Amino acid sequence: MKQQRTGTARSVTDGLKLHRHVVRSPGRTHTVITLRPGTHARFSTNRFHETWHVLSDDHGSRLLGRLLWGLSYQARPGTVVLIDRAFLTPNPFDAEPPDPILLVPGWCTPFDDRIAGQLKRRLPLSKPEGTVRWQTFGLDRTLEPAALEGWWSRYHHRRHRGRVTRGQGLVALTPSSPDEARAWALSAMSLDASGPTTPTSARTTGATTVRSRSSAASGRW
Repeated sequence: MKQQRTGTARSVTDGLKLHRHVVRSPGRTHTVITLRPGTHARFSTNRFHETWHVLSDDHGSRLLGRLLWGLSYQARPGTVVLIDRAFLTPNPFDAEPPDPILLVPGWCTPFDDRIAGQLKRRLPLSKPEGTVRWQTFGLDRTLEPAALEGWWSRYHHRRHRGRVTRGQGLVALTPSSPDEARAWALSAMSLDASGPTTPTSARTTGATTVRSRSSAASGRW
């Protein structure tokens, strides 16, 4: 499979190029969006205080934010984003192997253990059917300090029903609404991973808390 150029492998800008796969299983078809080979980002998963977390460094947090913000515009049922083995590394606390990560738009795509199992059996996905440009309209403008504060002031009046679950060997981040997906995106992109390698508090977004950790302190990413 064709590798990215070095200059684009670290890109986390609007219009990020991603791969599109079509995964067919009995009774349903999923469009699975994946990172392109050579993408410079690594993630891990960890269960801490009865909560599943996705871990990365500053760069990975910004990429995760882009993926979540772009997902918030998804209206077609059956589209999910997958972060698979090529972009995973053992977690920094006990070196446990991580699980593949799915981003699921809970407002339009049903997802349960049976569907998770069907997808997991098809991994790894190796032959994309095309390339997409991942649009993140309004994200950069919203990240400006004044706009960001105003966004959170409006959002905190809303109910949060999103969840982070593990089933069939997959960790699924499932925001319940487009606004919740955007809230999780802003949380991820606002993280400061310059601290110690223990889990640190971040903005809580309903069902989950997005976490990060320092790449410099551990040397893993």
